[in-house]
Amino acid sequence: MDRPNDTERLGELRGELHEIERERGALEDQLRTVSEREAKVRREIEEIEHHGKSFVIFIDDQQYHTEQSTMTGAAIKALAGKDASYQLFEEREGGEDQQIADDKSVAIKDDMRFYTVPPATFGR
Repeated sequence: MDRPNDTERLGELRGELHEIERERGALEDQLRTVSEREAKVRREIEEIEHHGKSFVIFIDDQQYHTEQSTMTGAAIKALAGKDASYQLFEEREGGEDQQIADDKSVAIKDDMRFYTVPPATFGR
């Protein structure tokens, strides 16, 4: 029981929807490009601001110095000579400690505190 006007209008709406989807894809591409540029600029700003600055951090209550303004969880464990299979956590005052994955980047600040936890040894 389609009326001729309904069929025609449906075709117009499908065409418009196709155009909207194409525009959305183009905007998503632009947003991805802008986000990548923003991340690059922020990293460069941080590198310039922190060039030559040494940070003091604590890992398992031991003091370490680094000039890195960002480090991955794996790099933090390596700095302390910890086994790669250990889990790493950032101590958070007044809140729940945050687990740091090996591939997660952390903005390093003076006096940050981390601790490691060996893999579970249940049943041994």
